Amino acid sequence: MPKLPVVSSTKVISVARKLGFELVRQKGSHLILKNKDKILKILGLSKEEFTEMLLVCLISRIFLETFLNNKINKLVVILFNGG
Repeated sequence: MPKLPVVSSTKVISVARKLGFELVRQKGSHLILKNKDKILKILGLSKEEFTEMLLVCLISRIFLETFLNNKINKLVVILFNGG
């Protein structure tokens, strides 16, 4: 396996900033860089697409829970009232 090239910390930080990471804090030589849109970049979604998908999922879950609760309530009524 070939050796990896040596890259300076300055170069790594420069590339990270170009990718949208920002310096959050630093303690000595340790830097913490964060990118709040990282998950969106990994998924390849825009903020609008992600928000829309999240909303659809939440609405679907609420609908499913309501539907199942109604079915369970009807079943309980049938069981306790003898049909």
